[in-house]
Amino acid sequence: MRRPYYLIKRGEIWYYRLNRTSGLVPSDDKTWHSTSCKSRRKAEEYMADLLASGSEATTPAKHQTFRRYAKPFFVWGECPHIRRILEETGGFTERHAYIQRRRLEKHVFPDRFADKKLAEITRADIFDLRSRLLRRTSPATTNKVIDIVKVILREAVVREELERDPTFLVRRVRHKKQERGTFTVDELKLLFPESGHGPWKDVRDYTCFFLAAVTGARRGELLVLRWRHVDFNGQCIDITDAWKGKDRIGGTKTGVDRVVPVSPRIIGKLDLLRVDSLNVNPDDFLFGYDNGARVGETWWRGRFHRALRQASIDAGERWLTPHSFRHTINTIVRDSGHDPAKIRAVLGWMDEAIQDNYTHLGGGAPPPVGRDRRSDMGIGSPSLTKAQPVSPLPNPRHPWRGPPAKVPWRGP
Repeated sequence: MRRPYYLIKRGEIWYYRLNRTSGLVPSDDKTWHSTSCKSRRKAEEYMADLLASGSEATTPAKHQTFRRYAKPFFVWGECPHIRRILEETGGFTERHAYIQRRRLEKHVFPDRFADKKLAEITRADIFDLRSRLLRRTSPATTNKVIDIVKVILREAVVREELERDPTFLVRRVRHKKQERGTFTVDELKLLFPESGHGPWKDVRDYTCFFLAAVTGARRGELLVLRWRHVDFNGQCIDITDAWKGKDRIGGTKTGVDRVVPVSPRIIGKLDLLRVDSLNVNPDDFLFGYDNGARVGETWWRGRFHRALRQASIDAGERWLTPHSFRHTINTIVRDSGHDPAKIRAVLGWMDEAIQDNYTHLGGGAPPPVGRDRRSDMGIGSPSLTKAQPVSPLPNPRHPWRGPPAKVPWRGP
């Protein structure tokens, strides 16, 4: 069998030349390249690494392995796909890139599919990859991973580095999407009693998740709230930042800052938290440890599930997560007759279709919330039972809500 490369020694240094059987060049190379190695053994180790990597500086993309070609993908600042999307639409977040990269490294790179050269990948290879993924992970995760493979291969086609798209006609795995669970009003009252901190471990836990329940703020937004974001006199919270993974903090998911009005009860809870906290400077985190570091994802999940157990709330098959608070507040307030546009402004949505995905007026949702039930929770005002028109002259500090008297709700 023909060797994929030739070695020759010139002076003290070994040089190599590739031929087409290496798969790294389309035809036999005529140029000798330095290995910078002074012994044949080191030079052969260098060549073994070069062949394993699936590329050298001059290797056309279609002759690279999928692993080598995908090496910069979803790495912020290096990914050609993200760079193109940001230039064209600006619609890509660093957090999303981080999540996609983790899926790529966890599910695709360890698979033998990653050793296939781009030009040799067929639709059958992708179907086989999908079948292997289904044997070791859920259908939902499989679809997400295959979507990543599609993005990479289609980017190669867009860049004219690959002549055809092998993902054409590769469809998503059919499966029943689980609907997000929502809390009933009674469960919310059980989780957040008027006095004390109920099933939560301390005032920090109670206040963090109470804010999630009554403002619908996202996890990433809550975990980076600082004291300067709280207006105790104006009874509102400025949401301007969001956690993007690891130690990265950036703008909100939509890229738009918003002001969320809160009730006197929430201000009182925040005041208690401030008294209990060791770090109360304007740039300190509301929800942080004694050393000033913010709490993280593990704390968020652990404290939530602990509280459910303490409150004897059986999630069962309802898929209750902290994100369920966001679904719940939208459903309750929207069902109470408030203007959906104002709700979207407070919760940070730009699209009505997205809001519809968070509205659960059928099975698995809280029971219909009448005027008396809303008053028990303190959500909304008994006088605001109809949708309020958006003022043509918005309040400069709260542009979403018009005149201050028409605040849609302030939570309990």
